[in-house]
Amino acid sequence: MEVDTTNIRIGEQIEYKLTVDNTETVVFPKLEMDSLKKVEVVEDLPVDTTKTKFIKKYLLTSFDSGSYVIPQQEVLINAKNFKTDSLLIAVSTVKVDTLKQKLFPIKAVKNQPIIFDDYALYVWIGLAILLLIIAIVLYVVLRKKKEEIPLEERIPPYQLAMQRLGELDAKELLKQDKIKLYYIELTDIIRSYIERELKIPALESTTDELIEMILDFKSMDKLDLPKETIKNLQKLLQEADLVKFAKFKPIAIEVEGHRSQTENIINNLRPEEVEVTENVTNETINTPQNKQATKKKWSKKKIIIVSVVGFLFVVLTVVGVLMFKGYKYAQENIIGYQTKELLKNDWSLSTYGSPTVTLESPEILKSNLLEVPTQAKEMINQIAQFEYTSIIGGLQISVTTMDFTEKVTEYNLESGVQGALSAMQSQGVEFISSDQESMQIDGEEGVKLISQYSMVNPVTNKPEFYQLRGAVFGDINGSRTIVVTYKDGDASGEEIANRVIKSVKL
Repeated sequence: MEVDTTNIRIGEQIEYKLTVDNTETVVFPKLEMDSLKKVEVVEDLPVDTTKTKFIKKYLLTSFDSGSYVIPQQEVLINAKNFKTDSLLIAVSTVKVDTLKQKLFPIKAVKNQPIIFDDYALYVWIGLAILLLIIAIVLYVVLRKKKEEIPLEERIPPYQLAMQRLGELDAKELLKQDKIKLYYIELTDIIRSYIERELKIPALESTTDELIEMILDFKSMDKLDLPKETIKNLQKLLQEADLVKFAKFKPIAIEVEGHRSQTENIINNLRPEEVEVTENVTNETINTPQNKQATKKKWSKKKIIIVSVVGFLFVVLTVVGVLMFKGYKYAQENIIGYQTKELLKNDWSLSTYGSPTVTLESPEILKSNLLEVPTQAKEMINQIAQFEYTSIIGGLQISVTTMDFTEKVTEYNLESGVQGALSAMQSQGVEFISSDQESMQIDGEEGVKLISQYSMVNPVTNKPEFYQLRGAVFGDINGSRTIVVTYKDGDASGEEIANRVIKSVKL
């Protein structure tokens, strides 16, 4: 406990400060004042957190002269009570000016200076109206005729399923040892077929939910399907879930059996009136004319209009934020800092996710709780992501944690690495090079990633090159992925990335 002074004049303020070393839990008190109630709390300031300390400040004052004792205060630290010292403060009166002063007339009222806050509401209303007009113009200009039903939806479900099975065989994923991808496509084929044929949400349902819906259909005599087929479907989907989410790797005979079971189940579900015209369908789908017809046709004029409207929207948004919140707010929350500035910042040591990851970063990462895919809920309890992005600096720091359920009995670290890289590829990233090194932190084995990749800038439509530094850890309890990306050739960005990865604790 410390104060900036113990002697004040009436109305002056004392800064009363409590400092506690950085521990897990600290509860600061609501100050108990002197027994005469002559000392008042002017302001109870928020807790200031540094790397090693918690600091709580109170501003006190008194309007009665005299000496007053502020009693001991109780601070709860890790569920234990600790008491501060008591404090004696002296409040003195203000000396009266006895000199004779010349009296002056009352001054006229002065108007306050005009500030932006006086007109902020009108500015935002104006921006909202302008954006509404832009949206209306965009809708009118770019309104398109109702698109034709995609060609694949016009093909009978059975024919499309058979065609997709043939395409899956042609990919030869098994020879490339892409077992997980093979089962993802295989189950997607059979679920898509069931969804279209039976009109039930098969793609969005878990295996147990899907089987329950099929049994309900059968109990209502809406589906003539042998119980053996339903059992085979349930077994197929459950074993496929193990491959996709628990890193289970079946032998070749099992894979062939699953492929055969899929075709048999589809055949059993097929309506009797469907006639296979697979060759005609394949020819129809693969014609360049039909492929071109399914794509959106943008004229040069429309592209220009979209670009201009998008540019105006961004400019108006940035200008509005700068005017209303100021440049500092925009820099901290939207555009970010240059990497040189971030390197000089006071870095923070923080813990994220479950299982936990502790690391140093130039800015606190913002949390983003992701929704677990329906089909993965049996294997994953929670997915959490924490990110900091500097647009102006071209830097991104990301921490992703996954908490597994008890059904996960095996975890393949290499598959976890490939999953992280595949997630980036799905966002338009093209890897130029990618190296992996074994690493160990706090006794846990992991993989260190060193990669270079390119990504097309949506504004300039030109590729930009980036470096990636990352680390992946995991076991049957959960996984942790730390990724830092920065612009190629940015020495400060590289220093930030190496410092972040080096600071990781599990």
